[in-house]
Amino acid sequence: MALRKFSKYMKVVTVIVIFAFAFSAIYAGYSYLINYIQNKRVVLVEIDGSPIYEDEYKNSLANIKEQLNRFGGIKDIPENVYDEVAMSTLLDEALNNELATNLKVRVSSSDINEEVSKLEDRVGGRDTLAVLLAKNGSNLTLLKEQIKKQLLFTNTREKLKESIKVTDEDLMNIYKEYKYSALDGNDFNTSKEKLKEIYYNLTLNLLYHSNVIEILVNSKVTGENKKIVDIVNALKNKEVNYENVYITRKDMLNMYFNQFLINASFSKDLEEKAKENQINEIKKLIEISKKAESKSVKKLAGLNAYDELVYLKDMYTAALINEFKASEKEMKKWFEEHKYEYDTQNTVSGNVLGIKYTPSEKDDTKAKEKIEEIQKELTVENFYELAKKYSMDPGSAVNGGDLGWEDVRNYVPEFHSLLQSETNKIVGPIKTQFGYHLVLVVAKDPIDKERIHLKHILIRPEVSDETKKEVDNRLEAILKELKENKVDFKKLVENKDGKYPKFDINTSFNDELEHSHAAIIGEKHEIMEKIFEMKVNDYIFEKTEDEAILIQKTKEVLYKKATYEDSKERIEVEMAYDYAINEIEK
Repeated sequence: MALRKFSKYMKVVTVIVIFAFAFSAIYAGYSYLINYIQNKRVVLVEIDGSPIYEDEYKNSLANIKEQLNRFGGIKDIPENVYDEVAMSTLLDEALNNELATNLKVRVSSSDINEEVSKLEDRVGGRDTLAVLLAKNGSNLTLLKEQIKKQLLFTNTREKLKESIKVTDEDLMNIYKEYKYSALDGNDFNTSKEKLKEIYYNLTLNLLYHSNVIEILVNSKVTGENKKIVDIVNALKNKEVNYENVYITRKDMLNMYFNQFLINASFSKDLEEKAKENQINEIKKLIEISKKAESKSVKKLAGLNAYDELVYLKDMYTAALINEFKASEKEMKKWFEEHKYEYDTQNTVSGNVLGIKYTPSEKDDTKAKEKIEEIQKELTVENFYELAKKYSMDPGSAVNGGDLGWEDVRNYVPEFHSLLQSETNKIVGPIKTQFGYHLVLVVAKDPIDKERIHLKHILIRPEVSDETKKEVDNRLEAILKELKENKVDFKKLVENKDGKYPKFDINTSFNDELEHSHAAIIGEKHEIMEKIFEMKVNDYIFEKTEDEAILIQKTKEVLYKKATYEDSKERIEVEMAYDYAINEIEK
């Protein structure tokens, strides 16, 4: 159940991207916060003085195993490989910290507080944010720490970005490649800012990776736990090294796991196969780099040998696209083979405002009355039976409301006073952000004074049809004003005079096809059909299971069959891209 204040604060990863070059923040959990409060965190290993803690390592290890199980598992993985993967994810943070220090990057308290304020505004205020955090097993302290880590990562990349001096020539070199994909066919001047983003994406990841890997291979690893020190040193090793182009074991782990996933099992032979594949890839990249240099492709300062090869491959691809020329006959043949891909599809765009259905005061009173009725017949003897019958906490109801032994500080604050309650006694109703609770204090630990064994029955306020109808009526009244041009979406959101409600949903959708299922409108196909039937700049009111929404249709692009003449420029670009890929793969 989400009552636990400090449940495992886990990092969400997938096996494929778990070793990605970009920094990924590490979530600590209950043990982290308790040790932090008691100032007893155990340092497991230090990378150039940057600590990795034992509780972080244990959480990371548990999370890795859980993620692999979600993928169906990989047979026969040795424990030392799990250890390496867990430590590899933790190294991302330590290496980012070290790079930030080298670049003199800092994160101030005001920066963190500013991000918290933005979140508060987005969710509807400080109290709402506190409730949302509690429901997800977190709190403001942990949130601020996470924000600090993310800001440190972002600011470090921004600092590195300053060293990349992009010119119009650099942008023009990649313009043709992206014109009909990321740039939507726009001209160069219109596309310059977007082109800069693309160029930075191409270069910044490589530059960041080169810097952190240099820190890793040159780092000093210290610690009393020899096993962990050896693991980190192994991750530093140049696992693949061909003509002074190397890849560390830390980076190779990702490639190994791709092989393991394909085969659904672990073996050293698969590692060797991945190494062999990577050496062949390096050889190929070296040959491409020679061709790139023959076309005077510029290098990017600050990259290690491997990342430089990857960069030169990208820039060589762009050069091949720019030099490609097709004959009229070739382009017409291409068009006949792909003509339907050039048709303009019928799409719509629009804005969405909405209010989520939440329990009203009447709904809350109804829940309170229900728990009071349960209280009248509740005894210690029938607690198990009535908890199974009535409790709305699915995690504990099946066990008669049993929450087991737990440190009381891991529960919501309203439960902390239960330490002063007598054992074998029912307390409540207690109101929390989750609803109303009747709690049986089963036992208290005579040694650890904070540990307590509890059972509870939870009754949550549920949104009634009456409450939903009140929300619906409010939005339907606003819809009437919209249709009469008395207000628009912008004024509704600004709400300067406080006349309108605060909207939980404020978003948009762009270029949606008729048979798509836009998540922002509840993935309901029938709503999308209505949007296509609407006129541009018209409004409709709709309901999903969880919210009431107002939708404005802002644009519609009608279907148009492509002609060769209209498609010529795009045809040549796509033929050029096809040519470049074939040349690269030779």
